[in-house]
Amino acid sequence: MIMNKMDDPIPISDLQHYAFCPRQYAYIHIERLWQDNYLTVKGNHLYERVNSNESEKLVNIKTKRSVQVSSERYGLVGQLDLLEIQSKPFKLTPVEYKRGKPKINDCDRIQLYAQVHSFFERIQVSRTTDGPARSFSDYKVSINEQDMPQGVTLEKVVG
Repeated sequence: MIMNKMDDPIPISDLQHYAFCPRQYAYIHIERLWQDNYLTVKGNHLYERVNSNESEKLVNIKTKRSVQVSSERYGLVGQLDLLEIQSKPFKLTPVEYKRGKPKINDCDRIQLYAQVHSFFERIQVSRTTDGPARSFSDYKVSINEQDMPQGVTLEKVVG
């Protein structure tokens, strides 16, 4: 039997945990030997807003919390803590909340990059012509709109 990568997906947060410290990852996720301490309890309390699914509308920016993402290509699942959606000019900014000082390695960036890649895997760009590209019309942009993350809508803007 051939198994689909999404039958047993890897949580994107696991990539960050393993990159930060493989030993700590094993204690938490394999041995299940984890106990919260003062710092983790405080971090969990601060993180409650992320899981609230609240949306905000600021001037020119909408926000969506707990945006679910997945990558069938890599067998990953996870969530963006926050997605800022700026309308003019159009810009998407993923936000990953972390407590404490920045890490000395790239573990937090690995998590964010995997989240962003999973989100943008829905977008496919292909050429419509042979030869050098000279305008936007030389490309076709298609977006997989099936199973969009909860709270995210797709707005098509032409022009």
